[in-house]
Amino acid sequence: MDHICLQMHHHKSKYKTNLSIKEKEDWKAYEESGELPVEVMESLFEKETDQQFIEKFQFICIVMETLGLISSPLLDSEEELEIYIVPCMLRAAIPSRIQPILDKPSTVKTPVLCVKFDKDFIPQAIWDKIIAKCIHRFKPMEEDGYDQTDFIQRGFVCLAVDSLWKVVLNCHKNAMIVILFTRSKSQIPSGKGVKFREFLDFLLQTVLEMNHQGHFRYSYYLHNDYEFSKNEQMVKAEDLSELDGIFCRGGKGESCLSKKDYDIWFQPITEAQTSVKTVDGLPVHLPERKPSPKELGRISKFIGIYHLSFFMELECPIDTVDRFFLDYQKISRRVPITKSMVAFFNKTPKRGFSHIASAMTEGGMNIDLQTILEGANREDLLDDFDVPENLLQRPMSIDHVSIVSDFISPRESYILFLELGLKETIIEREEVSCINIQEQITTLLELWIKVEGEAATVRKLLQAMAECDMDIQGLVRSIEENI
Repeated sequence: MDHICLQMHHHKSKYKTNLSIKEKEDWKAYEESGELPVEVMESLFEKETDQQFIEKFQFICIVMETLGLISSPLLDSEEELEIYIVPCMLRAAIPSRIQPILDKPSTVKTPVLCVKFDKDFIPQAIWDKIIAKCIHRFKPMEEDGYDQTDFIQRGFVCLAVDSLWKVVLNCHKNAMIVILFTRSKSQIPSGKGVKFREFLDFLLQTVLEMNHQGHFRYSYYLHNDYEFSKNEQMVKAEDLSELDGIFCRGGKGESCLSKKDYDIWFQPITEAQTSVKTVDGLPVHLPERKPSPKELGRISKFIGIYHLSFFMELECPIDTVDRFFLDYQKISRRVPITKSMVAFFNKTPKRGFSHIASAMTEGGMNIDLQTILEGANREDLLDDFDVPENLLQRPMSIDHVSIVSDFISPRESYILFLELGLKETIIEREEVSCINIQEQITTLLELWIKVEGEAATVRKLLQAMAECDMDIQGLVRSIEENI
């Protein structure tokens, strides 16, 4: 891999030569926007016929993204990746563009948090990589009268943390300014910003260590302005932890910061507060136990693009979530979400359904967990499909595996086998031991049939496939034609 990256660096100037008219237009658009279409990247890599670039295209992109050189935007589940964002090529930031949003009477916002390094100079590449990793984890916010270029600029982003809260990150020289905001009539509760601040700590340390700059130190300040200005005066956060009422000065004048401002970013919500929040307003009939991997697989379907906010609220370690999303980049988002939850609940067996419900509620996911758990394996799941009852009752046999495996989507095969009742440890064992995903699917299907025997019916298989949105009708036709 090192050899390939060195070759790419050596040949990068060639990418801009011998371009067709369309390729020149695409390259100019990229230089102006910082958005690099996947098809343009592939076209450029194909020009290097004496190198391994195009053969290793997906691998190279994963490495470049891990290093923060490019970023794939967070996509909805059905979207195909069409562009990479290159943070160092984004347009110059105009932070004042979003001021009208923050000034709306319905907007409530946290005090401004500032991460300031002890060193006066921090390489811009550090901020570019922080921005890249945030773009990969959160979608740009949406607002009437604005487009994505207003919310993604060099060193500046405005992103949706979840369906309720938005965040502004503004990076300049040796500091990064952070503000959370939403539309509400309520005051911002103590501790609201703590989990996002801890996430930023994780992100900063990851990027610094990746760039061999883990020795860089920074401090937290509080402020009244999300824009940088001359002669500004911020308040060191630790000072506010001891003194109430300290003045700061930004581009819009002076204001007094209080201990309440400090608590929003630094006062963790206590276990007692968490317990009350978990019980109040939630269904009392949720099971009082740890969810099974199969149940977590069902729940994962409803977490979606705001998964990171969900895991922050759940207090699941972000490095665990990151590891699974890195390992399972090219398949359904449900898989790393499920695996992250399984790992978390294995380590915290005293937590259960109420904690999941609370985390979903905090992120604006108005989903009834009980409905999710009861909804799977219903008889009416197959009502939309014309399947004869005698076929549904038929037991599967090892001879059928080659037919069935063609209709099992590799993107969600992990969820399917959880639905079929295989233990999570068994599925993971085959992930490691099998040469490829198709062999893994075949092996696990055979194992399910051997374990279940006569109970491994077509009905059970189709119900599991329905939970995973797989091609039921295609499989039914194939079974009728070949069995």
